[in-house]
Amino acid sequence: MAYGGRGLSYYTYVVPIYADCGDAAYDKYGFKTPVWTYIAHMNYAIHNIGVIYKDLKNINVYHVGNIPKGCKDQKSALNVKSLSLYSQDGKANVVVGEFLDKKGKQYALVVNKNPKYSVVADIKFNKGDKILRVNDRTEGDVYQPCNIIPTYILPGEGVLFCGE
Repeated sequence: MAYGGRGLSYYTYVVPIYADCGDAAYDKYGFKTPVWTYIAHMNYAIHNIGVIYKDLKNINVYHVGNIPKGCKDQKSALNVKSLSLYSQDGKANVVVGEFLDKKGKQYALVVNKNPKYSVVADIKFNKGDKILRVNDRTEGDVYQPCNIIPTYILPGEGVLFCGE
């Protein structure tokens, strides 16, 4: 989604009878696996931020930490004035997608690529002193202020920020 993707697809929800794979949402007998909970949470969160995300235009993507070959680093940022990151292991590793809405409001989707540790993010935009987080927990309450407390991003989680 940080790259501006417009949908999700899954190879399979069910493990075929001839396979013994623990990464599917359902096992070969049709029972939910532990992975099902993670997929359900992710689908729910994406649905909730989709209210805002669907109208955004992706303008840039860059990486902080481990930068894949051929990808941009933080120096290429267009919307983000500063991004401070802290990880318990000292190796913050994120991808940042920058977006604009139709009115020119700046957004950034920060995705924690570290599979083990959370990252604490403090972000500032070029426009607007007020930093908001698009709420992925409820569908109705769209924005939450996040200037007061640090924003923790769990392993594999993404947070959509907005400058206002």
